[in-house]
Amino acid sequence: MTGNEILAAIPFLGLGLLAGLAHFYLLRRSVDLIASEGSALGIIPLVLVRFGLIAAVLWYAAQYGALPLIAGLGGFLLARIAVRHLLKWG
Repeated sequence: MTGNEILAAIPFLGLGLLAGLAHFYLLRRSVDLIASEGSALGIIPLVLVRFGLIAAVLWYAAQYGALPLIAGLGGFLLARIAVRHLLKWG
C-alpha cells in the first residue's frame, strides 16, 4: 500500500461520512413518523432511500478497491459516532 493509494481513499471517507449523516437523518425522520403514527406509505420510501443510499455509496467505493471501501465504511461509522454523541445516545 503506497501513500498515493491512501490519499486516493480519503475522498471515500468523506463520501461515507456524508452518506452516513444522510442515513441517520432519514432514520430520525422515520422514527418521528412511526412515533406520530404516520402511514406506512410515508415510512417505506424513507427506509428504501436509506438502504439504497448506503448500498450505492459502498458499491461505488468497492469499484475502486478494498481500501476505498473500508474508508467509506469508516466514514459511515464516524457519522454514527458523531450522531450518537450529538444526541447523547450513549
